[in-house]
Amino acid sequence: MKKQLFLWSSIVIFAQAPNISYPTGTQTFGTGTVITPLSPINTGGAVPATIYGQVGSPFVAASFSWPSGVSVDSAGNVYVADYKNNKIRKITPLGVVTTFAGSGIAGSADGIGMAASFNNPTDVIVDSAGNVYVADSMNNRIRKITPAGVVTTFAGSGTNGFVNGIGTSASFNNPYGVAVDSAGNVYVADSMNNAVRKITSSGVVTTLAVSFNYPTGVSVDTAGNVYVADYGHNQIQKITSTGIIATFAGNVSNTAGSADGTGYAASFNGPADVAVDSAGNVYVADQSNNKVRKISPAGVVTTLAGSGVIGAIDGTGTAASFYNPSGVAVDSAGNVYVADRVNDKIRKITPAGVVATLAGDQSNPGSTDGLGTNVSLNEPLDVTVDSAGNVYVADTFNNRIRKISLAGVVTTLAGSGIAGTADGTGIGASFKTPTGVAVDLAGNVYVADVGNQKIRKITPVGLVTTFAGTGIAGAADGTGTAASFYNPSGVAVDSAGNVYIADQSNNKVRKITVAGVVTTLAGIGTIGSTDGTGASASFKYPYNLAVDAGGNVYVADAGNNKIRKITPAGVVTTLAGSGAIGAADDTGTAASFYNPLGVTVDSAFNVYVADTSNRKIRKITPAGVVTTVAGSGVIGATDDTGAAASFFNPSGVEVDFAGNVYVADRNNYKVRKILATGYTIAPVLAAGLNFDNTTGIISGTPTVASVATSYTVTAYNVAGSSSATVVIATTTLGITTFNKQVLKLYPNPANSFLDIQTPNNTTLDKVCIIDLTGKKVLEQTQNTSQVDVAHLANGMYIIEAFSGEEKFSSKFMKE
Repeated sequence: MKKQLFLWSSIVIFAQAPNISYPTGTQTFGTGTVITPLSPINTGGAVPATIYGQVGSPFVAASFSWPSGVSVDSAGNVYVADYKNNKIRKITPLGVVTTFAGSGIAGSADGIGMAASFNNPTDVIVDSAGNVYVADSMNNRIRKITPAGVVTTFAGSGTNGFVNGIGTSASFNNPYGVAVDSAGNVYVADSMNNAVRKITSSGVVTTLAVSFNYPTGVSVDTAGNVYVADYGHNQIQKITSTGIIATFAGNVSNTAGSADGTGYAASFNGPADVAVDSAGNVYVADQSNNKVRKISPAGVVTTLAGSGVIGAIDGTGTAASFYNPSGVAVDSAGNVYVADRVNDKIRKITPAGVVATLAGDQSNPGSTDGLGTNVSLNEPLDVTVDSAGNVYVADTFNNRIRKISLAGVVTTLAGSGIAGTADGTGIGASFKTPTGVAVDLAGNVYVADVGNQKIRKITPVGLVTTFAGTGIAGAADGTGTAASFYNPSGVAVDSAGNVYIADQSNNKVRKITVAGVVTTLAGIGTIGSTDGTGASASFKYPYNLAVDAGGNVYVADAGNNKIRKITPAGVVTTLAGSGAIGAADDTGTAASFYNPLGVTVDSAFNVYVADTSNRKIRKITPAGVVTTVAGSGVIGATDDTGAAASFFNPSGVEVDFAGNVYVADRNNYKVRKILATGYTIAPVLAAGLNFDNTTGIISGTPTVASVATSYTVTAYNVAGSSSATVVIATTTLGITTFNKQVLKLYPNPANSFLDIQTPNNTTLDKVCIIDLTGKKVLEQTQNTSQVDVAHLANGMYIIEAFSGEEKFSSKFMKE
């Protein structure tokens, strides 16, 4: 197993499996009538209110809706004018997105944080003191947000106009862009006034320049020169510190184009924003060209990034694509941030032109706070979880080990990203296609560095060393780097600190002691599927493994399509799998798998399998019963419950102390999370009846008749599971037709005595009355032709009568 087993042992001591039951007997309900809910009685351990088998992300991806402006502060925080959401958002250097200010409802209220409101904010700028200024376009105001989140109106009356003045006595007409200089003066691209305005730190508004055509972006350099994105003229204008206006770049005819060149020889198409770095380079969000351009201090225009074709592709330079980039900012390191408006993303461009998505979920625009993006992984092959809930990922083809915190913050624990074998700290170390990860009690992470033929160790502070392996393919036992492996693909660690290796191409399972001594635990070294002890057993490309609290090792024997079990004494048996390719759920060797690459085990000794080529996650109970937890078997990336979810070659699995299962979904480039607690029911209930997976309650209004059917409800918690059967029938019987049924009941409705007669006046041996919860409220074996119902509460009941082998039933109403 890939985690601290001692923790699970404690959980088992203090927790117990559920023990559920439902009302006995057949629960008969009428169509069109709301049923009295059937609730489980649980005398065992509590069942978490989660949906068993629900597949999702282990973190929440943040979302935007038409982000239009960006700015970055000296600490690396990025601020976003989230146009359609009427919010100002903040992205930390770790990629966590929060709402800095704005209720999300259009308005103009000043206040603190989300108590304030905006109306289509289009741009933001942050000054050296951390104050954020907002172009609140539809409010015709410039707003100011202090570092504490206090929002005030800095300038603008709120009605459109072109009046200079102080603070709210001045007016604007759709102010679109903002900038700030070192003295605290704010510059505004006042788009529908075709002007650039200036606001002093004391709030005095003046007009700096006019004669533009819908200016939408503005920036100021260290010398006080102001650059303007003159959208309607397809030009970048420059206003010197002495007030001289000149065209800095863009053809004089104002014709749209995308030509690189110098000054007038270059062309733009709807430049929406500008930003200037400390060296005097100007960056342009060339909106309708779907590009980001760069202008040197000498006026030379080049394309920094963007193919010019609408898209959302991350890549380098013109291999990347945008969709109406509308805002741009640059930090002190030369990284450029882009508000990629229609893609609902914030993108980042390195000085080398490498474009990546910093935040935003294109497939799900919205206003969700959370992690910047779904983690950018490259065919992750394994996951592990520590006792604190941190997830570690073998980011195989990125040659990195990643860490995902409980808050969803993703960091690189170790690995430069370039294939190599260097020991070192953090990104100073290198790996070569790492395929397996495990974590011990102390937080040390072990890596199956398959491309280097080594087992590496990463301390909690990120120090990477070689734990075992010469680096040359071989099968030698020995100590540390004197031992050798041949494509070690999986790793696990027990509570004593012993490390186990799936030595794939050697067809062996190896063991490394805390002192680094490598021995062969099981496997003769040649391909086979023989059960036996130690070297008398054989495997076929064992890919990964896990170890339980008792020291038993479970092996994903991929080439044999089996899950094997090795006792601490080295005895190998087949836990599940026929050996033939298949996807059958069954018991032990009657079940089948197809290229299972991942395996883990929980505190209750349930084994979970990444059944890779079946694209499913399977579960094996301690009794060997195999079921499918999640996955339709069809390629996909759908988050849903059970068989409605889909995967694309899931390769690694891990279960945490709460019973959640994490999946390295290789070809979806994702880490997925499956809830493994809650309730399930099988088969599906009759139409109109509902099952609550979080509580186990059956409710609803049946709409069709159905024969008595046995339903199995299973409750899961971290300590185990419990199943109970409930029998439900639905009937179309109505009050007006009761007397036409098999039993003749009179009177119906009844308030005291009820006479019972069978069609042929059969003598009855027993009569039972059952309420709608399934509880038997009366049983009579004498004088069965009449029953006293006076003591019953008003409502509908089922009456069942027995004569020898015959059974009769009907409904009656007590009133």
